[in-house]
Amino acid sequence: MNKVERALVDDDFKNPLIRKIALEYFVNRYVIGNLPRAPIVQLDTPCHIWTAGKRDKYGVYSITNKLLDTTFKGKAHRLSYHLFVGPTGTSLILHICQEELCVNPAHLMLGDHHLNAIHQLQNKKSPTTPHLKHVNDLTTADVKMIRVLYYKHNYPIKIICGIYKKSYSCIRNIVTYKTWNI
Repeated sequence: MNKVERALVDDDFKNPLIRKIALEYFVNRYVIGNLPRAPIVQLDTPCHIWTAGKRDKYGVYSITNKLLDTTFKGKAHRLSYHLFVGPTGTSLILHICQEELCVNPAHLMLGDHHLNAIHQLQNKKSPTTPHLKHVNDLTTADVKMIRVLYYKHNYPIKIICGIYKKSYSCIRNIVTYKTWNI
């Protein structure tokens, strides 16, 4: 029988044996790091830094199971999301903390290439110490994007606050249409 190599996918995690093997592999391959360095987001939990394999600045896994005659390979942050959050489908897994080796499920979120580009751009533009802009600095396009991030892409208000440098109440009022009724 030929050994199969492939990434783990959503359906694999429905199999208790595969889930158990993946979890046992995962738990001893990261260390608790520092608080995130991302300038636009205030996260109060430290990064979990992947200590096993690394490729192209991301952590990678390689889990061999002789019983299934299969080696599962893929990115470690996707494995973490699958194990502790849920299915990913074809979505990207974004690092809210901007640490590519982080596998802390609280620092990961589903997204797409567009949201990833926005997030990266905002982090590069942001000062080291975030500060809040005046509400008047927002444009109609900003307000529409805030609502898209919140309603369509499920960005938490706290993340949107960091991207736009606004207070929680400001963003909450926008997404609930209490202000900027456009």
